[in-house]
Parts: sequence; structure tokens; C-alpha cells
Amino acid sequence: MNKLAEYKRITIRLSTTLADDLKVVAKQRGTTLTGIIRQILFEWLENHSKEEK
Repeated sequence: MNKLAEYKRITIRLSTTLADDLKVVAKQRGTTLTGIIRQILFEWLENHSKEEK
């Protein structure tokens, strides 16, 4: 089974400043820009899903 089939690709446009700041945070946490954005989105979803339950 192709692992890429399990993911949906999206494009996010960030200001240069925001992208640079997120890259610094990602590097500190040992991940990539994509990884830190994914982590932020999962945390946001988890926090907001609890509010609606």
C-alpha cells in the first residue's frame, strides 16, 4: 500500500516572518516546518473538539 495515499496535500501560504519563526521552533524540537504545522493543527483540533463535546 502506498503511504502517500493516506495523506491529503494542502498548500498553506505564510508570511516570510511566520515561516522563519516556525522553522526556528521546528529545529528546536527536532522536526520540520511541515511537522510543526501538522503538530499545531492536531493540537488545535484536539482542543477545539473538546469544546464542542
